[in-house]
Amino acid sequence: MKIVVSALIIGFLFLNPVQAQHKVILDTDPSFDPDDVGCMAMLHNLASRGVCEILAIINSTDHKESSLSISAINYFYNRGAIAVGDCRSYDTKIDAPENTYPYHLARTYPRDLSDWEKAPEGVALYREILASAAPHSITVIIIGTMHNFYGLLRSTPDDFSPLSGVELVREKVRLVATMGGNFIDGSGYDRTNWGGADQLCSYTSWSCLNEERNRMCRYVIEHCPAPFMASGWEVGCGDYYDADYGNVMTGQGLKQLDSTHIVRRSYEYHFRFRGGDDDISRHSNDQCALHFAVLGAGNNYRAYENGRIELSEAGVCKWDPDTDRQQGYIQKNRDKDLIAAEIEDLMLGEPLDRDLSPPTTPTKVSFLRTKEKCILTWSPSYDATIGSWVVGYRVYYNGSPVRTVYGTRFVTRSLSLVDQEKYEIKAINVSGVESKGAFVSAGGSLKILNFQADNGFQHDSKAAALRIVELIGQKNGWGVYSTREASSLVTEDLARFDVVLFNNNCGTAGPVLNQEQQAALQSYIRQGGGFVGIHCAGAIWKETGDFQQWYEGLIGTRLVAHPHVQEARLRLENRAHPISRHLPEEWIIKDEWHVFSENPRERVQVLLSLDESSYEAESSMKMGDHPFTWFQYYDGGRSFFTSLGHETTTYSDANFQQMLEKGIHWAGKGEEGLILDLDANTAVETTPDHWVTRWSNQVSGAAAVDFVPNDYGLRISHPGSGRPRLMTNLPELNGHNAIAFREDELINYEEDAFDHLITGNGYTWIAVLKPYATAEPDGATEFGTYRLHDVNSFMGNLRNGGNYEGLWGCFDDDLTFWCGTRNGITFGRFDANNPKLTGPQLQADKYHLLAARMEAGTGEVSLELFVDNPAPKARIMCPVNPDANSSKLAIGTERDANNHPGSESFDGEIARLLIYERPLTDVELTRIMQQLKIRYGL
Repeated sequence: MKIVVSALIIGFLFLNPVQAQHKVILDTDPSFDPDDVGCMAMLHNLASRGVCEILAIINSTDHKESSLSISAINYFYNRGAIAVGDCRSYDTKIDAPENTYPYHLARTYPRDLSDWEKAPEGVALYREILASAAPHSITVIIIGTMHNFYGLLRSTPDDFSPLSGVELVREKVRLVATMGGNFIDGSGYDRTNWGGADQLCSYTSWSCLNEERNRMCRYVIEHCPAPFMASGWEVGCGDYYDADYGNVMTGQGLKQLDSTHIVRRSYEYHFRFRGGDDDISRHSNDQCALHFAVLGAGNNYRAYENGRIELSEAGVCKWDPDTDRQQGYIQKNRDKDLIAAEIEDLMLGEPLDRDLSPPTTPTKVSFLRTKEKCILTWSPSYDATIGSWVVGYRVYYNGSPVRTVYGTRFVTRSLSLVDQEKYEIKAINVSGVESKGAFVSAGGSLKILNFQADNGFQHDSKAAALRIVELIGQKNGWGVYSTREASSLVTEDLARFDVVLFNNNCGTAGPVLNQEQQAALQSYIRQGGGFVGIHCAGAIWKETGDFQQWYEGLIGTRLVAHPHVQEARLRLENRAHPISRHLPEEWIIKDEWHVFSENPRERVQVLLSLDESSYEAESSMKMGDHPFTWFQYYDGGRSFFTSLGHETTTYSDANFQQMLEKGIHWAGKGEEGLILDLDANTAVETTPDHWVTRWSNQVSGAAAVDFVPNDYGLRISHPGSGRPRLMTNLPELNGHNAIAFREDELINYEEDAFDHLITGNGYTWIAVLKPYATAEPDGATEFGTYRLHDVNSFMGNLRNGGNYEGLWGCFDDDLTFWCGTRNGITFGRFDANNPKLTGPQLQADKYHLLAARMEAGTGEVSLELFVDNPAPKARIMCPVNPDANSSKLAIGTERDANNHPGSESFDGEIARLLIYERPLTDVELTRIMQQLKIRYGL
């Protein structure tokens, strides 16, 4: 037997709020007695003191008004956004009797839940919350019947989680605390939760055992995999068992509250209908269970742990201290009145003011689409305010709310919504205040077609291959559309995907693609698309016409034979490339060691090769020189292929997962070092009339995330000013979008995100833009008093300190293109330390492809300017200042718009802006500019 008596300094805790320690789901049965309201009051007041967060309160009764009364209590405490669940396992739901407090609370107090049928089903709500919870982070408190938790333990995998209910509880729940049973002498019959009565019976008659509830309780006790602690009936109601210290009586002190206080009124309703309300105190079984669950044993309780609880069909409770099932029970450890005083103090608190501070915006929103459903996932948001926290997320589609969810996952089977590509996720705090929205449009920063159509051998590892790509997408906030339909290559617009991934799918028995599908894939690659092939994607043998030869070129070769599956050694050939940089020099792994139709080494860049001395095979199954993983640039696109992937266990290998993740990223985004990708097709937030309120970087994990308007000073008096406008489906850009600037700017407020570019790293930036004719170069601007000559900046750092530091892209008034890098060594717009590199004069109202490249290093380095092709139009030497400290980067103007707004602005349209934190090689720059020209029709 193990007895734990721990100390808790209650007064200090209440005077010094701390970060919430417990995330609580309360499972309760508000119906006749008001103890459940007392518990909800305790939880809300503990939450106000920063001790716990209430994630949900779930009704376990069959009364329609019970969930409505919970909503009214949450609303009263200014936490109306807390999820309220409702039990649906009863055959019918009934109206609460008029002589119960839920009947009156539902009719006299405001609430957010308009109808009990709109409450989430209890078991589903449990699963939704647990699926997104951190391991062992949830405290479940059950002071009602076991209907909901019984249903949770028996639940099977669903859209919220691939885990069963038992697995979810084992992984996510730290404690299940319940009021029920009795542990005095093992001979009592329990008329409460563990076989509770359908209707009230006398306190001295123990004959009202409910067999169904008893059965559910026995199942929970026997199958709950989390620590399970019971507070028996005798803890709060001791006199009925002749227990030490008698009854813990609370409630009378509620009369000091205002007469309209919802907790006082609940108790008064109860006692009025029981024959009087002068004395509204009650024994406090439920409150004792919650008191222990949140605050621990302290001085109040003695906890008997690490044993096993048994409940018989007759309702008899026994505890076996010698069999450790992580189960136990508590008993009172001090005088009943001292315990009652602490509990009643927790019931007396008043509501905090409604918290109007918004929580943080959700991050890493990812989009997974399969033939059957679409799944949005995101990382959790936070609100550090004591008494307030994030309780849910509201999903919007095209500006209209779709659903409130209580995890970090939303599933829809309305595929027609997806095609229009406009979802937004907003976090909600307990007061219902929303965060700013996180947008996703048919995918995140990288969009992947996870393709498994085949015609031939079916690998056992095929499902694992599909799933690992989906998990990689969720990890990175990438959009993944998984499909086994070859028709998707035609029905889906491949141009909106960054990567087409042939994922462990064979074509050994017949063609996988028809001619239309073949043509779609070829066109996609020729327009700069990315391709990834895994394992038997190299064994697609029977395509028609010239496509077979073209496809083998895309893979690099063809898989033709293999010895038996066995371990072998792979050798790293290229540590410089990001795909393979993490790999060991030698990697031993079990797989199917294919030989190929021909050695691809002369056409591809080999990353891994196979050590043929490390496995057994006939000479015909060896190649001598044996590449096994590589990348290449092929027919206008990028291709990464690995012949690994036969074994299911391969997809759990960390080296393989990381290599696949980096291979997908390389195929989708191209070269290493990209730190900014502003794409007008993706992640642009606008008002209903298309004024841009945010333009988000598409590079996962980058320091600079959002570019937002600077509505400051004079611009405030001009509604919509300071904000550029989104223009969609432009024919001159092959149907792509652009953002139009007219004396507007978007600023990233991450002060130091780009400093390293000018202090030694070097950089390359590339822009797809159209300048308008310069407006009134000698006249006043709309918002300022004059326009500076020849400083029409479409990109630039703001001034920081006494000197100028940063990088610029600008036009003279006659649209002569120039760029510069200012290093802060001396003050001045242009001098030897702050050179202005001038290029050709551009045509107004025409799209151009512009770029600048600064060499890496200190001392003096070269700075080059490019227009429409990768041959430099101008070059100068530029001094480097390792201590330069550039300020915030702005798009659309160089200035903060508070001293002379619009005076240095760019008038024109920007479709794409890329910044690399290194100088690209000539080959890389040529390839990327070519791909952009093809994509945008330049």
